[in-house]
Amino acid sequence: MSVRTLLLCLAAGLPVTAAAQGASPYVPLHHWAMPYVEHLIARGALADPTPLTRPLHADDLVRALEAADTTGLNTAERRIVRDILADLRPPATERPWLRVTGEVTGAGASTSTRA
Repeated sequence: MSVRTLLLCLAAGLPVTAAAQGASPYVPLHHWAMPYVEHLIARGALADPTPLTRPLHADDLVRALEAADTTGLNTAERRIVRDILADLRPPATERPWLRVTGEVTGAGASTSTRA
């Protein structure tokens, strides 16, 4: 095996990330937090980061949640705001990270055929 082949094999095993491989910057409409965000916007506790535009950009939503006045919210609503912020903020470290979400769906059917 030549040195060139060895270097090529080693280079193929190195993790390479491109700038465009990041996750979407938008919060999906089916995200668990969206009903709570819409509730807080409708209640007036949270300023709509992009009125009449959905999905919301995650950075805009984080800024709006950080600027929200939570003194008028009850304990559960304040906890939800903290949970949403914890979920949407990227980790503080610069090391690679992964978030996995899942969904399981089932369906069934039956037919009755009589002769």
